[in-house]
Amino acid sequence: MNFIKTTAILLMILALSSCGGLTRKDTDRWLESKNTQSTIDMTGEWDTGGSWTGGWGRGRFIQEGRNFSGTLGRYYAEGVVSGEEIYMVIYSGKTVYYTAILRKSDDGGYLGKAVYVTLADDKDAKYAQSYILSLKKIAR
Repeated sequence: MNFIKTTAILLMILALSSCGGLTRKDTDRWLESKNTQSTIDMTGEWDTGGSWTGGWGRGRFIQEGRNFSGTLGRYYAEGVVSGEEIYMVIYSGKTVYYTAILRKSDDGGYLGKAVYVTLADDKDAKYAQSYILSLKKIAR
């Protein structure tokens, strides 16, 4: 009986661990598809709005062309600026945790949502776990 239970548990763990999610290859293609000219400058330090927006922590980014990379709290982030929008991939190590789309807000910052293991503009994103993400530049 123990053998059957142990085998069933191992098979369940194996099945759950093989469930995909996003890969960096997926998110690279997603970011490459966002290629409208933009005047947004991501270089600098950004405030994420504290606990009301999930407590992401400070953002620190460097931008080259339309691409940017840096840190967002305890995560790494990279993305592109396209038109009036910011497209961001939030990851740690090889694991992609969130993608985000942010748009200019009334206070001059950017506001949007980060979607867990789903492309933020995918049709299934409305069913995925998501969090508010706010960015307001505080230093260049």
